[in-house]
Amino acid sequence: MPRKLALFLLIGAFAEFAALNVWAVAGNGLMPLLEQALATPGGKLLTADLAIALTLVAVWVHRDAKARGANAWAWVVATFATGSLAPLAYLIKRTLQDKPAEVTRPVRAAA
Repeated sequence: MPRKLALFLLIGAFAEFAALNVWAVAGNGLMPLLEQALATPGGKLLTADLAIALTLVAVWVHRDAKARGANAWAWVVATFATGSLAPLAYLIKRTLQDKPAEVTRPVRAAA
């Protein structure tokens, strides 16, 4: 995927999800939201699934950030504190810091 398109999609997803978070939490607060999520078996299933998915993402973010010399534990803590917002922010930061790949031409054999 072209870098500019990836960055556009990541920023769009981050902005939309951040707005959804603000709307959901501003309506009633965080505790009632968590109580509603855990009130039904389906909600408990989704909460457990989210916890597993965030753990997998946090492991990847930690390894990737550490390999890049970033503060890996800060990203892990942010992931569990904000859900998907921190990994989206990490991917935006990572995309902005990555240098675009150089286009190479195939070498032709001498005739």
